[in-house]
Amino acid sequence: MIFLPRKPSPKPFVSSEVETPYAPHGVSTSGLRPEVYPELDEGLDTNGTLWVLIGLGLALSACAPTLSSFKRTLAANDSATAALQQWCATRGIAAPAQIMAESNRKEREEASPAIRAALGVGAEEPLAFRHVRLRCGDTVLSDAKNWYVPARLTPAMNTALETTRTPFGTVVRPLGFHRERLESLRGRAAECPAGTVLSHKAVLRLSDGRGISFVAECYTRGNLAKGSH
Repeated sequence: MIFLPRKPSPKPFVSSEVETPYAPHGVSTSGLRPEVYPELDEGLDTNGTLWVLIGLGLALSACAPTLSSFKRTLAANDSATAALQQWCATRGIAAPAQIMAESNRKEREEASPAIRAALGVGAEEPLAFRHVRLRCGDTVLSDAKNWYVPARLTPAMNTALETTRTPFGTVVRPLGFHRERLESLRGRAAECPAGTVLSHKAVLRLSDGRGISFVAECYTRGNLAKGSH
């Protein structure tokens, strides 16, 4: 029997013409093989859509825990004002972390039959309307519409709501209200402005169950920003 010498196996071919995606600053390339991607090992700046997608994925995953934490802060408070003040302080959005309400006192919007039913009032019961943007420093955190029952508040509370920038939750805090959550939507509800990341609807009730306020709250992306304070 005659044995012929075996030919050596060819080395794997790696094309030097393959365009290598560029790793954005802050993204580790330690898991990539330098023998396949020598450009990364040498730090060359080449473009590619893969790293764009990776960057977007990292950005989205970074935002998700923040929104979840924000939702937990809201859920832990009956007053949206108190929740936003706590959140503003935690995130360092402004110092001091004080919530102020900007409103157009001339704006009016009739309450729908569904809103009146939720409040437990008839068609003839007077309701007041307040459309506010709640700010912490220069950052708008919430755009909210509020239909409330003046007859269930004190005269001093009604005056404060009509003449000051004090948020509703702060004004009526002495009533010891609790929040009945009706709807929570991640993102923008139909009645909310662009840039809304979370939409809520709720009724604020007295201890005897009577509704004092129906709120439609649109929380802005400003809540996801990390401040410098």
